[in-house]
Amino acid sequence: MWKSRAVLALYEVLYMSVEHSAVTVLQTLDARLHPKVFMVGIPDRESVGTRPVWIHARDEYEWGDALEQIRTHEIYRSECERPVPLSHRSSGGFTEPEVFVEGEALLLALLSVFQPHLPQQQCMGTWHWHNNYFIFLFTALNQRVYDGHADRAGGKYHLLDTSVRILQSKFVDTLQKSSNYKVEVIHDNHHSLIRQGAELLLQEIGTQIDIYDLFDTCQSISILDYENMEGIGWLAIAPEQQLPAAVELKTPVDLTDFRASRKLLEMSNDTFPLLVSTQGIYGIGDTTRLLRVSQKNYYSIQFLGRNQWQLMWGNQSLMLVRFGRVSLSRKLPGRHNFQDALERKFPYVTPRQINRLWRIVVGAVQQSIGTILVISSQAQAEAQRLRNESTQVVPFRLNSHLIRVVVSIDGAVLLDLDAKCYAIGVILDGMASDSGDPTRGSRYNSTIRYAESHGDCVAVVISNDGMIDFIAS
Repeated sequence: MWKSRAVLALYEVLYMSVEHSAVTVLQTLDARLHPKVFMVGIPDRESVGTRPVWIHARDEYEWGDALEQIRTHEIYRSECERPVPLSHRSSGGFTEPEVFVEGEALLLALLSVFQPHLPQQQCMGTWHWHNNYFIFLFTALNQRVYDGHADRAGGKYHLLDTSVRILQSKFVDTLQKSSNYKVEVIHDNHHSLIRQGAELLLQEIGTQIDIYDLFDTCQSISILDYENMEGIGWLAIAPEQQLPAAVELKTPVDLTDFRASRKLLEMSNDTFPLLVSTQGIYGIGDTTRLLRVSQKNYYSIQFLGRNQWQLMWGNQSLMLVRFGRVSLSRKLPGRHNFQDALERKFPYVTPRQINRLWRIVVGAVQQSIGTILVISSQAQAEAQRLRNESTQVVPFRLNSHLIRVVVSIDGAVLLDLDAKCYAIGVILDGMASDSGDPTRGSRYNSTIRYAESHGDCVAVVISNDGMIDFIAS
């Protein structure tokens, strides 16, 4: 008897490894995806009748005899009649050309069989030939959620797509390293796999400007200070200089000249981003003109502080990188909204104070939990008044790094215009207000009551559901 049980047991070990990695990665990126992973083995033509068809999946599906009869499927037969692609007409690749054609035909036929059983699911598959088997890996994701991420990216590259492709490549790698007697497993943890997906995403975007390690380039720029100030600014990607420059450099600066790029970054913001093309940084753009002239969105990198940055498509955030760890991020509200709220409430506020406070807001937004920042001209007096409903601290200058610590407990953070913090974990008080919103949580409504009752303050409310509000008294 063919040693099928031992080999199938090895494939089951591989499935458990791949399924665990895929589910953990995709659930980490977006818990609404509800990923399903299954692996199918179809014997090659020479082994039909001597080796079984098999499937590994968490859920039970009624496939009937569709898998055993897959080679009679109309799609399989029509695909096998297609000419061999030019890139596979020599046998120098990892498979013979005929094996490649049959593998692709089986993949398309299997997708057609599976799709009716996976309503409202985006199903993606890959395959590898191993031990006289065509072995397929399929990943199914919530279609609406997946399409939402694709729409945010303008139908172009996005992190979910590249992360699935990394998982598929890991699946192929493990099979290539496996034998009849030993199967490899995926050793990378989920944070490493997500980062590899991000590196692939930035690589594909970076090819437009001849930078193939754009992820590492952004990391290197983000860790540099300029005159003791951490980097905050914008970089717009403009292949072939298709975005017009309001200020044009006579000699472009190579983006991989990290210190020179970091220095130029100091001049940029969301209205006036640095423009980078295949020639390097060639100028400073004006976003009030860019979309009108180019007639389409563009990729940009927003630097949020030391070792923190995010990838944007138009005004949509595609991913966030904080201290090397990658995630799908909340949409950051425009700085101009925050600045407008401060200037209306405090006409005497200085640009330096706005910059310092904005860095703190950015740091708070990027945390995984909700919080409240109350910026008050009476912060010291309010801390004293609310001393029994807060944790009092010796006043200190808050920054984007310490914000991670102080928002880890419930309650508001009370600070003044100089970003000096006087109390944390503050329970806000206030009279009942007609401005409340019953569809919002207690964090938002308690801030509304406080702001209306206690005068000179601007509050930033960051809800767990991702909503961000600026509230001025």
